[in-house]
Amino acid sequence: MWFHDLRRSFVTNARRRGVAESVVMRMSGHRTRNVFDRYNIVEDKGIRNAVRVIEAGAVRDLASAAGSTLTQKD
Repeated sequence: MWFHDLRRSFVTNARRRGVAESVVMRMSGHRTRNVFDRYNIVEDKGIRNAVRVIEAGAVRDLASAAGSTLTQKD
């Protein structure tokens, strides 16, 4: 195990827990996006979860907009 293995684990775990990339970059000492991207492991599961979060937000937005439209007509 190398020190950089721990750094990669920290970056990946922090991002999976929802910490903003800019914050993780500052915490890990990455000054450039290019280097940070080498440490930030993105799996297909993470992409699927992101799509679910975006879709759920879109559904809430539509329901909220429909509710406000209904109350405006009444």
